[in-house]
Amino acid sequence: MPISKINTSGIADNAVISSKIAQDIVVAEDIANNAVTVNELASDAVTTIKILDSAVTSAKIADNTITNTDISSSAAIATTKIVG
Repeated sequence: MPISKINTSGIADNAVISSKIAQDIVVAEDIANNAVTVNELASDAVTTIKILDSAVTSAKIADNTITNTDISSSAAIATTKIVG
């Protein structure tokens, strides 16, 4: 009879590697809070659709990166906020 379940005591340290995990078997509920950091993200993995509304703040925008084309013509920016 094949083994249907193996608990953690039956798995040697470092025995489970990526190639042994079936595709799409790990779901969000299986990942501990704060376990995924920027080091685990693939380049370009975070796309616009994945960013929550209001998640990007002024502190997250690099200085000198906003250009005229980024600003709406109806923005109504106070002249006291404009330099130059």
